[in-house]
Amino acid sequence: MASSAWDSDIVILAAGSWSSRITVAGAEPAPVKPIRGQLLQLLGPRGLLQRVIWGAAGYLVPWPDGTVLVGATVEDVGFDENVTQEARHHLLDMAVTLVPGLKDAGISDMRAGLRPRGPDELPLIGHSQVVPGLIYATGHYRNGVLLAPLTAQIVRRLVFEPGYVPIAALAPERCGRL
Repeated sequence: MASSAWDSDIVILAAGSWSSRITVAGAEPAPVKPIRGQLLQLLGPRGLLQRVIWGAAGYLVPWPDGTVLVGATVEDVGFDENVTQEARHHLLDMAVTLVPGLKDAGISDMRAGLRPRGPDELPLIGHSQVVPGLIYATGHYRNGVLLAPLTAQIVRRLVFEPGYVPIAALAPERCGRL
């Protein structure tokens, strides 16, 4: 792997599942690991679902085009982003259990992504206590899309408002010498 170094007054470490692979002199690697999540996109009967449906094993999200997003698996398999037949069957069975009308739905897409999980499943957001100018914004796990706007506001304040103290429960130092 190639290595590069840059100098800057402020650096924001926001590398998602790859955060632990970023070497920062003077700090431990961010304790973030990838957790694979697989999803299905079903071609169900148009209008079958009007709202999100949650179940113990997953969720269904109707899209405006009539398709239904079925999610999602939670798999600790490293950086493997392959989709599997096992997940396909599991997600399809779960969808039909929640909404039997999806029994004959076709699969239009299946994909996988990596969620960055920290040791306590909470994001790491805040200043490094050991590297001046380093700000962490990583480890959002299953809530990255939901928390992105709030994280952006917090990071903006960390950069432009000296003395701003964000949410203590998300402080990076709770996870080691960061």
